[in-house]
Amino acid sequence: MFGGIKYRINRLQDMAFRRYISHYIVQAMQLNTQRNKVITCDFILEADTSPQDEFELFKYIYGQHNEYFVPYYIINEHCAAYPEIKAKYGDNIIPYSAENIVSFAFYMKELFKTTKFICGGFQVLHALCLGITDGCKRSPYVYSFFTQHGVNFFKDNFISQSSYSAFLFDKIMISNDFEKNLFMNRACYKEENLVKNGLFRWDLLSADHAQSNKSIFIYFTHRRYLRNIEDIQDTVYVRTITSLLRNKEFNRLIEENGYTVQVALHHTVLQVCGNDILQGVQILKDEEIADAKKNAALLITDYSSMCFEMWFQHKPVIFLNVPDTEDCLTYGHKTDLPAPYSGKEDYIFNVAQNVDECVSMLGHYFATGFRFSQEECQKRDRFFYYNSDFCARFYQYLVDTRNDTKTLYHLPVNFSMEFARCPDINTYAIELPTPHGRWVVRKKAHFSFFVPTDSKDLAIQIRFRPYLRYKQYKFFAKVGVNGHWLPRREVFTRGIKAFVLDVPRSWIGADGKIEIQFKFSHVYKRSQLRIPGGDQRYLSIQLLTMDLLERDHSFAEVKDQFEAINEERARQRALLEQGQDEEWSNQHDTDADE
Repeated sequence: MFGGIKYRINRLQDMAFRRYISHYIVQAMQLNTQRNKVITCDFILEADTSPQDEFELFKYIYGQHNEYFVPYYIINEHCAAYPEIKAKYGDNIIPYSAENIVSFAFYMKELFKTTKFICGGFQVLHALCLGITDGCKRSPYVYSFFTQHGVNFFKDNFISQSSYSAFLFDKIMISNDFEKNLFMNRACYKEENLVKNGLFRWDLLSADHAQSNKSIFIYFTHRRYLRNIEDIQDTVYVRTITSLLRNKEFNRLIEENGYTVQVALHHTVLQVCGNDILQGVQILKDEEIADAKKNAALLITDYSSMCFEMWFQHKPVIFLNVPDTEDCLTYGHKTDLPAPYSGKEDYIFNVAQNVDECVSMLGHYFATGFRFSQEECQKRDRFFYYNSDFCARFYQYLVDTRNDTKTLYHLPVNFSMEFARCPDINTYAIELPTPHGRWVVRKKAHFSFFVPTDSKDLAIQIRFRPYLRYKQYKFFAKVGVNGHWLPRREVFTRGIKAFVLDVPRSWIGADGKIEIQFKFSHVYKRSQLRIPGGDQRYLSIQLLTMDLLERDHSFAEVKDQFEAINEERARQRALLEQGQDEEWSNQHDTDADE
């Protein structure tokens, strides 16, 4: 009993602290100060990961002797590398740990007063729930960069509006056109916010003069579902790896050519399964992996981003498919991929469907001296915009944009937007988007934006989907614009609905600000609605689209203006669908004739 009370008290204290510190972090980022700090961090939430890409960027900026920026690197203070790094770089290293979150947050609050750029390869600063993401998105002075860790190429289904998107970062660094299209289509970035470069850790490698020892590197990436399985040794994942290592032809090739084999697994697999997961096979430590991939002649992997380093050095990679589609689908962890190679045929090569195919490909490379074919060279070159100077190029980009400021929350008139794809509105009590829209999460909520100051009377249509379930068969909604409220409306039918707003110029201030406000009543709590697990819907409505138009006074009422627009849209959709049906029918007839 007392343990439960203590837990609830601690939880309330934690929530109160995070709300308090978030407020002041947002304030710190909105100060118009002289900003010359660059904050970098890798995956700080776990102690058993070594410094990676962002540490390389930090070292490069540190080596410029504060010419333009003062760099800082956040690291988990329990990381094995922390004492040495702290001793070398002193106060430019910021220690983080879960138990010291309070002192860390207050230190960061002060640092954010003069920070210009925040660069990270993960969403860890967002995951800390300290208001850092909110502060960046609301600040005209501070820019956040997702400089990526390579998670996106194979795990492209992991990219969404709520993951690594323009709703969380201002800009993103990309390595090739695949990533460009991925982040524009799935993460809602505009092309001007994409920075062409490559991973900072590639500066440690040579694209044209790479050396290798007589070693084959085997590295398999993580599987979240392993934590759900009792007998790890009987999984397809483990059986595939061990069958390769015990394959007679594989071992013959290694021994006859005088090679060695080095094996590593993703650190999250070792956390769950332990270092003896492969029973008798020595597994490299995390800090030994960098040298292994630098010295290896060839990599065998499932779909690890280690392949990028090998391709970068013009070294071949064999992708050994782990046929664990059933396990991936059964347990449903979104980073476990049932079809990791699909859609990437223009970039990857050497996909082996079983161990025998993998060993055959390995034999081919032994026979050819591990050289790329012409087609493999073309695919490799397609993957990289550049072959060197990644830290220097990005640093110059920061120097060139150090005086830039953001124009926040400005929308043009005669504009239609999807709430799921437009990050450029200021929201309160409105959740991050799903692929379809954004759920309102409190009984009072609002979003705001600015229109051009010379705008005239406006007509606004907001399409939404109500959440009606169990005993919540209706609720009441009020909508207002800049403090002018429409009559309360009863919402009691499912399907897509719309709020239609007639906004005269007199309601719009001199700065052009528009604030759309919501008030809901007769809404039940989630616990009262028997919401099934995993259902991400909230409260009352999901915002879908908004039309922001100049008011056409040839229509007596604003609803008439939108009825005409909606009818025309329906007609255009019908014509499009008819054309698609005719195209399919013609193609079907052609196929039948053939």
